[in-house]
Amino acid sequence: MKLALPINLNTVIECQADGRYLAHCLQLDLVAYGNSPETAASELLEVIDIQFRTCLQNDNVSHFYHPAPQEAWVKLGTLLIGPSSITSESTRTVSTSAATYDIRQFCYYA
Repeated sequence: MKLALPINLNTVIECQADGRYLAHCLQLDLVAYGNSPETAASELLEVIDIQFRTCLQNDNVSHFYHPAPQEAWVKLGTLLIGPSSITSESTRTVSTSAATYDIRQFCYYA
């Protein structure tokens, strides 16, 4: 049995003016939308999975990480110290012939 290598990712989820939710993964600067926070987070995890698998298939893992702008990280910091942030966690396992990865998404609701 292979040991799963963890990949921990922070996601900020915000309600937009149109009522949809935006999920933003800060380590990768990827976004997805949904009609609920849970749907936005789930859609984003799918995007992350595709991005990671594509990087692995093209032997280009160094391009997987692309950090979000500083203001997004400041927003996360504010959520982490504030009393109103509610968090959730999701995990997606990606297996290759060489290794198994657990992509763990930690969500913070703005």
